[in-house]
Amino acid sequence: METSACTKQTIFPDNAYSFGFVSTPNPPRSLSRSFPTALVAQPKIQMLKKIFSKTDPTPSSDVKKTPVKSKNNVTKDKTILDKTDWQARLSAAIGDDTALLAIAREDAPLKVRQSAVEALQSEEGLKSAEREFRDHDRRIHRDAKSRLEFKIAERTARATAGELIAKATSLMAQDQFPVNHFIEIDHAWQALDSSKLEEAQIASFQSISEQITQLLRSRGDLISMVKRWTADSDRVLTELQTGLIAVAETGMDREKLAAVYDRADKINANAPVILDQDAQARDITHKKNLLADALHLARALDARLVYLDKIVADNQAGDTAAWNVLPPVADPTVANLLAARFETIRRTHQQSRDLTARKAKDAATEKNKTHRQEKNAALAEQLAAAEAALTAGHIVEATASLALIESSLKGTQAATPVNSRIEALRSEIIRLKGWQQWGGGRVREDLLAEAETLGKAITNEKLHLKSHADAIEKLRERWKELDKLGAATNRELWAKFDGALKTAYLPVSAQQAKLKAARQENLAARNLLIAALDNIVLAAAGVQLSTGMREIARALEHFQTEWRKLGPIEHTVPHKAQAALLARMKAGVARLETPLNDSRRIEINKREQLIGRARALATDSQQRDTINKVRELQSEWQQQAKALPLQRNTENRLWADFKAATDAIFQARDAVNSARDANLQTNANAKNELIGKLNALNADSPPAEIKRTIAEVDAAWRRSGEAPRNIAAKLEQRFRSARDAAQQFSAGSAIRGWAKTCDTLAAKLALCTAVEAHQTGQAGNAQESWQALSALADCWERPLSARFNSAVAGQVCAATAVDEILLKLESALDIESPPAFQAARREMKLRAMKNAIEARQAVTISNSDIEQWLAVVIAAPLLDAMAANRFQTILKKLPDRPLR
Repeated sequence: METSACTKQTIFPDNAYSFGFVSTPNPPRSLSRSFPTALVAQPKIQMLKKIFSKTDPTPSSDVKKTPVKSKNNVTKDKTILDKTDWQARLSAAIGDDTALLAIAREDAPLKVRQSAVEALQSEEGLKSAEREFRDHDRRIHRDAKSRLEFKIAERTARATAGELIAKATSLMAQDQFPVNHFIEIDHAWQALDSSKLEEAQIASFQSISEQITQLLRSRGDLISMVKRWTADSDRVLTELQTGLIAVAETGMDREKLAAVYDRADKINANAPVILDQDAQARDITHKKNLLADALHLARALDARLVYLDKIVADNQAGDTAAWNVLPPVADPTVANLLAARFETIRRTHQQSRDLTARKAKDAATEKNKTHRQEKNAALAEQLAAAEAALTAGHIVEATASLALIESSLKGTQAATPVNSRIEALRSEIIRLKGWQQWGGGRVREDLLAEAETLGKAITNEKLHLKSHADAIEKLRERWKELDKLGAATNRELWAKFDGALKTAYLPVSAQQAKLKAARQENLAARNLLIAALDNIVLAAAGVQLSTGMREIARALEHFQTEWRKLGPIEHTVPHKAQAALLARMKAGVARLETPLNDSRRIEINKREQLIGRARALATDSQQRDTINKVRELQSEWQQQAKALPLQRNTENRLWADFKAATDAIFQARDAVNSARDANLQTNANAKNELIGKLNALNADSPPAEIKRTIAEVDAAWRRSGEAPRNIAAKLEQRFRSARDAAQQFSAGSAIRGWAKTCDTLAAKLALCTAVEAHQTGQAGNAQESWQALSALADCWERPLSARFNSAVAGQVCAATAVDEILLKLESALDIESPPAFQAARREMKLRAMKNAIEARQAVTISNSDIEQWLAVVIAAPLLDAMAANRFQTILKKLPDRPLR
């Protein structure tokens, strides 16, 4: 079994800090009050004066009392004099650690000695003070120790900072370096306490960090630009090649092909420049050559298509010699398609000439046939009209139609079916004329009765005048229809009918009088609106339209709104006044609309210029400032729309064109963004597959497979590219979680291996104990059981094998004293010792603490030490009951503390 790196453990008592043993990352509170503010922020001389002024404040000058001479006063004066001397000595010793240590050793006041220790600057001086005052002055010792630890931490931090700056500087000198190296350096720098570093170090690292960040960003931008250009070039090359074949085959979508040509030309011109002659640069050169060939093929195709369009427009057959001198087409597929189209045009031209001659001959025949059909259709229409009139009971109209039909047939012979229909029509007219005399009288009497009923209905308060007037009109129409049918009548019956209808019409006449008055009022209101419009025209002409086009437009809009509120002119104005009113209205409106339309034409021209600028931007929508330019155009549009509103339909049409142009810009940008998003989504799918591979691992997977999978996934993850920004962080988190879980599975296999090692050790120890106690039936069975167990590490296998072989041979050695070793194992594994050994364990800890203090470093216990102690106990046979129980407790704790 291989021996791994030892794990260090420090043995400290529970109150280790009280012994001055554990280093703390920050100075204690007493040091933070005295050292940083007194020795760093203020001059040292002022600090000493401040300390003495706190002890013996100067008496106030406002209080003037005569001191009483006594023994106490003499002692006080002497004390003040002594402190003044100490202050002078401290001031003189600042900067000299030897002199300050000498003052601290003398029998001086406590504040003086503390000030002397606080003024020490070198580590050697602080070490001397810490050792010297360790046993007899705990307060000064604590201050000296805190100052020393702070100095050591400061020196260590600055040294580490210098190493990190050197590593970062060496990274900058490399052409290519892994990003994680810089991240590790940055994390190590962030772990440092910045308050312990020099300002120059902080500034230097920040400068180097910014330079490396800028370098990484520029490299990333170049890689992204190359990826985008490669994707764009592949896409536009495919579109161009496909479009060339489609246009050569059908001649359609030439404008679309022209747009693709322009994009390909632009992409070819904007190819990234890479100075290194690597595979990426060669790939870019190859793609540029492919684009150039495709562009040359497109130009040759365009020349031949122009020739084909010309001969088709001129209706010519085409010249083979002229066709052959055109630029050659390198692609065989496109060349064959163009040649086929050329031959088709030649054949079509000849076929069209033959077709024209054949059509002229057919036209003459068709003309004669059409004339006959038109004459028959006219006769059929007249006959149908006569039959319809007869069906409706209009005998007079039917008789007239029959006379017209006989006149048109004079001198010609109609077809047999037509003659049969004419004879039937003539017979029906003769029959109906006999009935009309008798039926007409009865119908007129019925109409008179209905008219008298309408005359009586005028007394009804809920009379609906509209329906009432319609009923009167219908009765008069029915009377007229009887006149048309030739029904019998007399003057007396007509007088009664007319009188009844006039009586019934009285409420309708009253309502029409009211409507006439309302129409007069409506006419007056319209005349007022026109007069106001005329006044606006005169005022505007007097001051040369100083009110502005916007005010004129507002006045016209107000006039038209109020005019519409008055209703349709044909229903609200007297009929005789309508023509003159409309003429005045149109004249007044025209006087304002003439200058307004001139101004609107100017505004329309400005809007069309904005539309042209927007369309120009659409052809180059990928520039960085395109969006800002679009917003500027939209702002100009809003300003012009506020300056002078146009007519609604014109405004809507121009706005639709402008919006379509701006939308085209955003659609082009969205198409590019969609392509980029698709690429990012592909990368995201690849990352999800890698995460799925890690998630497929479990605790039962072989360790070698887990390590191989982690290595493969790590390499593929670095090559997978960028993911969409909104899920990149989540993917990274999922990847880290899945990778950590896989590593835990790998670590778990080591833990299971250690547990198996502990079980094997326990089994071999139990077998040795059984053989030593003669609990096995035969030595042969013990040997077989021993051989069935796997071998342990050499440091344990050798003593165990020797002990087992001795027990099998009956040569059991005497018991060995292992109490001290068991104490060490219990302390190292944090196992409570039996009460009988508590004193020995405390003594062992105190001895370790003393050795640590004298050696100036903590006592550590490695895994190798624990293995060696276990080897000693393993080799010891015939342990007493208490030692055996203690060792069993240690063996139960051992699986929780892997040593390998």
